Amino acid sequence: MVMGPLSLPARGGSILPVLEPRWTIPMHRMLIIPFLTLFALTACAEDPDQAAIDALVKRSLENMVFIEGGSFMMGDVGGPFVDRYGKPGNARRWTASDDDDFVHKVTLDGFYMSRYEVTYQEFDLYTKAKGLSKIKEKYLGEVFRAPELSVSGSTWYQASGFCKWLGEVTGLPFDLPTEAQWEYAARARGKRVLWATNDNTFRWGENIGGGQEGYYPYPPGSWPPNPLGLYDMQGNVSEWVKDWYSWYDWDGQAPDTEFINPAGPPKGVGKVWRGGAIVSPWRIPTVIRGKRKPDMGGDYQGIRCVINTDQPLPVQPRPVTGQPDPVGRVDPDAPR
Repeated sequence: MVMGPLSLPARGGSILPVLEPRWTIPMHRMLIIPFLTLFALTACAEDPDQAAIDALVKRSLENMVFIEGGSFMMGDVGGPFVDRYGKPGNARRWTASDDDDFVHKVTLDGFYMSRYEVTYQEFDLYTKAKGLSKIKEKYLGEVFRAPELSVSGSTWYQASGFCKWLGEVTGLPFDLPTEAQWEYAARARGKRVLWATNDNTFRWGENIGGGQEGYYPYPPGSWPPNPLGLYDMQGNVSEWVKDWYSWYDWDGQAPDTEFINPAGPPKGVGKVWRGGAIVSPWRIPTVIRGKRKPDMGGDYQGIRCVINTDQPLPVQPRPVTGQPDPVGRVDPDAPR
């Protein structure tokens, strides 16, 4: 693989380098089987539900961002920061939590991550296809459950099920991100980043929002993305990850242990969620961890999927921009 630079405009006119894959293998050899699997779905194009699934799959692949693999120090690394009032500081640790202070080296393979959180329209298509109950069905028609808004209040099983379903219909290794993948991406490939915004600052109403009236999510992409092109890694809804919750050194690992593609302990009681929600995004820096039982849906737990491959996708992802990109992804003709 050869990596090429992509210029990403940043606030103030400076240019942030972002790496995206530039492939040297012939296009016709790229993930042929998943490609055929994906477009075999069009055989049922006369079915409006199937047509909507085809459109969702294409959109999901177009909205992927390639995250180049590498190594970083995971955990509360501390360092220079700007607080939510705009005051600069420098701290050995950013948080007072006792479950993120085991700073350890992590090495990850490259992967793709969705630039957006999953919306209700997308999730409703999944539940209909699988014959499952709609999430928050009793609130259908309410403004906070509008099709274009991020799913909130999902259980871990629902979140994992959605990503796995995308894997079923594409033949690609879709999943929830691991906790390490999520932090690596939120911190722009592991940099010392406290806030997962476009410029590592917290500027209310400029690069992060508290939701509509502060109570329910907004359309994904309403605020600028982080330097990798990922929207709402902080604010809007928090996001489930794959790992069971535990201390980072759950198996007695030494501080100098290198963790390669870690996915947490094999079992546990709670699953990890990451990222701040609309009610308190300032409380959730990039290194803070949350947990909840996997069958419990909180008020603000949402979904973001990854594809665990560094190979080209059958549909070319859209270019990364540094601008707000509100979800224009809701298909008005999709079945409800």
